[in-house]
Amino acid sequence: MAIPARNIQDLQSLDREICLLRTRAKELEEKIDLSFNYLQDHYSSMTMKSVFPFLLQKAGITGAIIQVFLQNKRFKESLVKMTDYLFEKVADGLDALNDKLASKKGERV
Repeated sequence: MAIPARNIQDLQSLDREICLLRTRAKELEEKIDLSFNYLQDHYSSMTMKSVFPFLLQKAGITGAIIQVFLQNKRFKESLVKMTDYLFEKVADGLDALNDKLASKKGERV
């Protein structure tokens, strides 16, 4: 979507072109922000639909219920917190296992 080159002959036309380009840049930034916000708001449902589409299709009513839950903002936030907590615990367990293995070998794995 390239903007066609305009015939710039003097400083006034250059200033006008700079102003137009800055306005266009702001519009594009706002569009990117809206797209990013949409992605943040719908991440979990998009993930479920793209990663597990076969589960949702075969699940029938269960898949529909899961989709309804994933559209709820509070439920998504709780799910993210729980996932973060579980990943932290798994990482702590892996660190402990690594320390045990390192103490047996005398070096860190």
